[in-house]
Amino acid sequence: MPDVMPQVTLLMRSLTGGGAERVMLNLALGLSRRGLRVDIVATAGGQSLPEDAPETLKLIALEHWQVGRWALSWQRPVFRTLVRCGALVQYLKRVQPPVLLSAMHYLNETAILAVKAAGGRTRCVVAEHTNLTLESRYVEQWQARFSPILVRCLYPLADQVLAVSEGVAADLAPTARLDLNDIQVLYNPVLSKALYEQAEDEIEHEWLQPGAAPVVMGMGRFVRQKNFGLLLQAFALLLLERPEVRLMLVGGGRDRVALEQMATELGISDRVEFLDFVDNPAAYLKRARVLALSSSWEGLPTVMIEALALDCPVVATDCPSGPAELLAEQRGRLVPPGSPKAMAKALGLALDQPARTVSQTWLEQFEVEQAVERYATALQIPLPEVPDVERELAIAN
Repeated sequence: MPDVMPQVTLLMRSLTGGGAERVMLNLALGLSRRGLRVDIVATAGGQSLPEDAPETLKLIALEHWQVGRWALSWQRPVFRTLVRCGALVQYLKRVQPPVLLSAMHYLNETAILAVKAAGGRTRCVVAEHTNLTLESRYVEQWQARFSPILVRCLYPLADQVLAVSEGVAADLAPTARLDLNDIQVLYNPVLSKALYEQAEDEIEHEWLQPGAAPVVMGMGRFVRQKNFGLLLQAFALLLLERPEVRLMLVGGGRDRVALEQMATELGISDRVEFLDFVDNPAAYLKRARVLALSSSWEGLPTVMIEALALDCPVVATDCPSGPAELLAEQRGRLVPPGSPKAMAKALGLALDQPARTVSQTWLEQFEVEQAVERYATALQIPLPEVPDVERELAIAN
């Protein structure tokens, strides 16, 4: 047994990358700042906690574990999954955390199997962050075709299943053969004082300086799901009417070369900038004239919530799931998926009209502190009472 048992363990692939990773890290930081002892078990190597992380937050590198003579760090992918599960079983048996939360495939399935193999003393909670039907059908990795089968077999064995939006829950219920009422919808912890402070960071890129031409921002991994090809086509049409506009795509990924080639073929490469993941995405959103989300499917797009909080207008495809929930009550513009013409028209309207300030009351449901309260209830872990002054500091961070 460890000297100090964690009150909750979060299973993650890494602490950096896309929206799901940022959400889980926000949750871990929020829980630990409320006084809980939290373990992050990361399956990828080379991870590190933020410098300001509380002492109650601990990072466990699963790759350093060994299961007998099988070292996790050097196995081929198919064996790595098995060894990872075995290493997680060892962790659960030794540490015996009261609850384990996972939020991504195939970590969710691994978490369920490991908890059962470890004796089931740990409460297992899994969260679905995407539209599983479309993800399994269209994502590049062939292994994803088996996701619905694994979900149907394993999700009913979890102690609690969460979904990040109503749309995700509605899609997941029939696939997992769960009653919709048994899936709890919890919006992501996204907004914090740190996000707003980061938004004020200086940006050196000449396109984002005061007085520069308006920039349309696309943010996310360069993969099929995000459908940045649609955005490039829409931008090419927009340039016919608004030749001064620029497009900046931030995220990096396997489709970068193909997207750059597409921009060249469309004759717009001098008006498009491709960037990998940046450390301060909020600062880029703050200086963009409009955020364009061209996805074919989503769960609950974190970048849209951040943009709305930073008064950056949003144009998004009305794809499953999430954008319609976020842009209800005219918070932004929805366009049909797969229509470059409709997106180009919506982008032009967004550029011509002033940004619409979103209600602070509506945004509060995405603040880290409120999300921490809701997640603690779902995880069945009591939060320590804190004095009002300390509580204000926790909310601020």
